[in-house]
Amino acid sequence: MKGNYLIIKALFTVLATFQISYGQTNKLRSEINPALKNYINKPDKSLDWKDYKQSKTTEGNYYEINLTSQTWQEIPWQHRLIVYFPKHAKYPGTMMVNLMHGHLYVRDHALTSLKIISDSTGTPAAMLYDIPNQPLFNGKEEDDLQAFTFSQYIKTGDESWPLLFPMVKSVVRAMDVVQLLAPKESESAVNDFVVAGHSKRGHTTWLTAAIDNRVKGIIPIAIDILNSSVQLPHHLETFGEYSTPSKAAGDFLQELKQPLGQTLIQMVDPYTYRDQLTIPKLIVSATNDDFFTTDALNLYWDGLKAPKSMLYLPNANHVMAYSDSRINQTAFAFIRAIAGHKNLPTLSWQYIKHKNSIVLKINADSPATKASLWTAVSKNKDFRQARWSSQPMETKNVSEFHKEYLIEVPLPASGYLAIFGEIAFLKDGHTFRLSTQTKISSGKE
Repeated sequence: MKGNYLIIKALFTVLATFQISYGQTNKLRSEINPALKNYINKPDKSLDWKDYKQSKTTEGNYYEINLTSQTWQEIPWQHRLIVYFPKHAKYPGTMMVNLMHGHLYVRDHALTSLKIISDSTGTPAAMLYDIPNQPLFNGKEEDDLQAFTFSQYIKTGDESWPLLFPMVKSVVRAMDVVQLLAPKESESAVNDFVVAGHSKRGHTTWLTAAIDNRVKGIIPIAIDILNSSVQLPHHLETFGEYSTPSKAAGDFLQELKQPLGQTLIQMVDPYTYRDQLTIPKLIVSATNDDFFTTDALNLYWDGLKAPKSMLYLPNANHVMAYSDSRINQTAFAFIRAIAGHKNLPTLSWQYIKHKNSIVLKINADSPATKASLWTAVSKNKDFRQARWSSQPMETKNVSEFHKEYLIEVPLPASGYLAIFGEIAFLKDGHTFRLSTQTKISSGKE
């Protein structure tokens, strides 16, 4: 956990060093660094997936594939790719791909989960494990491994070094393999993918969508680092001074002050690629994330192109967000909508601040079954230890098919209040939820 905090600090620090302003970051859109695309398109003869086991059931077929996606820094990258093709999929041409940490692999759980996903979405489904391959380079894993690869890029200028690059290429190669397998199972080709991932795998989800147009929708979970140059001052204002890093982390921060540090941010921040990210996005954030401010999403939401939706997970921290049960029904509705060439309901909202209270008004373009307001209080803007609770919102009939949801809540005499709205919908017998942005206010502002 501490390692993740330090790597985020490192990314923010390099931005501070170069004093990249919001306007300067904006200019990067027309000058996107091609390093990621170049790495993905670089020929690699090591792709191999012929070693697989097929399991047939009355309802569908499973493939357990030993995939070699590439050779990176002279290391073959190997993955466990589990694929499920239902016999009677409603949407056989769309597949959900979930990116997984290798330590989470449990065969029976993977097979069961794929069946649930497929039954709930009407699509084939896959789980790609070992994103990234680890441990590597003398036992390094996760954030230590990512920090090491960033450091190697800064030292050498070799643009293949950032760990996120082979992570993205792994997903691209897995989609290639699925498309080769599909004709064995269905008359319909798999042409469209919905990709989901948590934390670094959520980061990988964003970047994969930026460079591969087969991805028609994404579900990034607990990775509110987009628009990093603007996140920095907000992060510092909210959390105060960072904890003292280890010597190794301190050395890494010094390396990031070199000129290639700025280029690194351009290469790995998904916000750089936002003009390409025109597909539907379901962004899932934890209100009590250990590493991101509760309102971090506000710093990049307006810059993202529609269609876009969000789901906040109240009282969830960074790790809890991975397994929060509230994700499933909304994620399943999102996948069904993409596969059926439809959209999720769209919310619009307005916060109106008064002297001693704040009003939230929400409009939805589809009938809702419930509207709730989630609130938490804190002595400052750090809500990592806050406890969230919900209350119903008032429903106002604007017209026969249009309802407005509103509520007014008092501001605390001291400290801060955080609020967001949540609207529940019922579609095809399934309930799912969408959220508004979070608003943090105090009576003194």
